[in-house]
Amino acid sequence: MQDSVFLDTNILVYLANEDSPYHLRILDKFREFLNDSELWVSRQVLREYAVVMTRADIIERPLSPREVALDMGK
Repeated sequence: MQDSVFLDTNILVYLANEDSPYHLRILDKFREFLNDSELWVSRQVLREYAVVMTRADIIERPLSPREVALDMGK
């Protein structure tokens, strides 16, 4: 039986934001989860992700709303 892992907003932001000092560490852990776990995310987390990733005062290279929508579809 696989473990269930809930991904919060910070994890998604660190995965997408290559400028984050946590990006590589989170990416490695995420790859482990892909092999061994069932991954879960809520609609609230997706909304929070969209807000964070489009804010220039939070992210060094923010995405446009369209880019966020395409990114979330991956």
